[in-house]
Amino acid sequence: MTVGDVAEYLSLDPQTVSRKAQTGELPGFKVGNRWRFDRDDIDRWIVGQKNNTGELSVRVDRIWEKIRSKAERSGLTRESVSDLLSVIRSEGGSTW
Repeated sequence: MTVGDVAEYLSLDPQTVSRKAQTGELPGFKVGNRWRFDRDDIDRWIVGQKNNTGELSVRVDRIWEKIRSKAERSGLTRESVSDLLSVIRSEGGSTW
């Protein structure tokens, strides 16, 4: 979705959509110098706003997706990440 699409979908001014995307309040990504949005991310953001947890849950989802993507590109498997987390927990890493 484009800025205009999201603005229409949310009944917001396009500048508001751009500003919220730039600050990370609204989930989006840039292709070149233009903002793009995934409808599912926007729908989850809407639900989160209703539950007053939107900004945090969307950010956590985005961070988790980046971690997953980088892990896959690095050749890590689900099992190796799970093993790594087990080691961290056994060393008392669960406090961070």
